[in-house]
Amino acid sequence: MEKKSFVLSSIVIFVLAFCIASATAADKASPWDVKLPFKSAVIEYKISGMENGSQTTYIKDYGKYRADYRTTSMTVMGMTNSVKNIQITTPDWIYSIDLTAGTGTKSVNPVKYMKEEYEKLSDSDRKKVIKNAEKMGTSMMNGMQGKVQKNAAEFLGRKCDVMTMPGMKLYMLAGTDIVLKSETNMMGMNSITEAVKFTETSVPDDKFEPPAGIQIEYDRESEQFARQTAHNMIKSLVEGKPMEMQGMVQPPRTAPEGMPRPPAATGNPAPAGQGQGAPPDMNELMKQLKGLTGQ
Repeated sequence: MEKKSFVLSSIVIFVLAFCIASATAADKASPWDVKLPFKSAVIEYKISGMENGSQTTYIKDYGKYRADYRTTSMTVMGMTNSVKNIQITTPDWIYSIDLTAGTGTKSVNPVKYMKEEYEKLSDSDRKKVIKNAEKMGTSMMNGMQGKVQKNAAEFLGRKCDVMTMPGMKLYMLAGTDIVLKSETNMMGMNSITEAVKFTETSVPDDKFEPPAGIQIEYDRESEQFARQTAHNMIKSLVEGKPMEMQGMVQPPRTAPEGMPRPPAATGNPAPAGQGQGAPPDMNELMKQLKGLTGQ
């Protein structure tokens, strides 16, 4: 049931994208057809706080393909745990790969089903989806005591929107979901992830393919659940009513060790290899948005 919980939370976070996007999707084929303002790029990050390490994010085709290569370590009670993982997002698939264990999972990208459901709608119902998602997203932000300030800061010489909520602050490349800096302070655990280099350049295709020798498991259960949840989400947005959760997902019987980890857009419990008890990484929160909005 835990996998279903993360799929559901990934799709529900879709409505928040409409609070962050700098332009409406009314003139697009769908809300997921918005492109990044650059074709391809490589972003290098420094990670500090409870976890220490680095991440390199590769982007191509205006954001349709993304890959995060992450290496971190965390020391608890004198014991250091190092992890290396990759998360690859394509228009159809999302891979979460644990390089240390040599294993990974392959799930259908939930946005695929969101687009399918949206494309079935009439023009009038599509307009309702956009209108109601904006309202629901704003309501959710207010409920979390959050706000978004457009073009409120500059980072690495680039204009950024600033999103704040209790315990977290995000600097996002203006008009996009690309997080250039995140600051979190939750339950006494601090984490900072900040870009140290942003280069608009071509990226080799092999960066978006699972490394050779990795055993990939097809997550069929999360695929079926994502399809049904996407259907229910679009239906609720057309009707302007909260999505029915009852009977769709059951919470874990016991809480995870340490503090909760953020869900990934893949529908997997966490990015492969990320140790239990790790502090929330706001780049993972943004992955939910990017996976479900395309930008």
